[in-house]
Amino acid sequence: MPLTTLKQLYIEQLRDLHSAERQAQTIFPRIATATQNSDLNACFDECNKGSKVRQERLEAIIRGHGAEPTGHKCEAMAGIIREAEENLGERADIAVRDAALIASVNRIAHYGIAGYGTVKAFAKELGLKDDAKLLDDCLDEAGASDKRVTKIAEGGMLSSGVNKEAKK
Repeated sequence: MPLTTLKQLYIEQLRDLHSAERQAQTIFPRIATATQNSDLNACFDECNKGSKVRQERLEAIIRGHGAEPTGHKCEAMAGIIREAEENLGERADIAVRDAALIASVNRIAHYGIAGYGTVKAFAKELGLKDDAKLLDDCLDEAGASDKRVTKIAEGGMLSSGVNKEAKK
């Protein structure tokens, strides 16, 4: 059925983000265990926990509008997950693999940032202040995940820095 209203588009975009968060939760534990760096492991584990919280928020918002959160697959996240799976085993050097995993997690976070910013704007336009607040929380959390992962990539959390080791 074609979407004819902003409200319909809004619900579909929420369902897309719900699917994206569900899919991310399938890869985060595998990414976390693939690294031998405890800081990265903890960071990736936190990303997974945050994803679960955002998924629950999305479910509540979607159901609050009388819709079901399931039944939609986010194809963009499926592609990001496929690339992340490739990064899990294709790099022999640990530092290079960790850098590739950081890139994968950044892509997951950036998808969320773009999506949450959009649906938050839709919620505001539709006068859905409570939804907008919850979506703003999701946006902030996705941004914080991105910043944590980027900080590790730049070496701020590790004494040697992943990128520094990977350049050798």
